[in-house]
Amino acid sequence: MDSNTVTISELISGMLAEARRLGMSESTIWRDWEPKANSVVMFYRKRGLCVYSSEVTEEYLNHYQK
Repeated sequence: MDSNTVTISELISGMLAEARRLGMSESTIWRDWEPKANSVVMFYRKRGLCVYSSEVTEEYLNHYQK
């Protein structure tokens, strides 16, 4: 992996850490953010991917907007 790649797990962990840093409560994180983050992880896993891709994330957003 080169220095510009990040795994989905790293990205999600960073996002949740930032939510905590910004003062979001644990209950809000676990009730609202965690399930949504897990759905992104599962979307990537179904495609056999673990590294963030803007194209795959766009596909995820389009899929769930419908």
